[in-house]
Amino acid sequence: MSTRSGRRRLEHFSTITMRYIQPSNNILLNVLSAGSDLSASQSARMCRQVDGSGERRGYEGRQVVGDI
Repeated sequence: MSTRSGRRRLEHFSTITMRYIQPSNNILLNVLSAGSDLSASQSARMCRQVDGSGERRGYEGRQVVGDI
């Protein structure tokens, strides 16, 4: 996959995601692995864009033990 098509897919994914998280009656839940940096998370950035006050956001961090 070329960089250009990868960037296009990411933009398309972001556009679709924003369409679903923008309505004010939706609850925004980010589920990240325990080792993830929440401040660097693209999904957390998108949530901050549509919910600056943080009223609709919840975060869940999980540590997975063993093989899945």
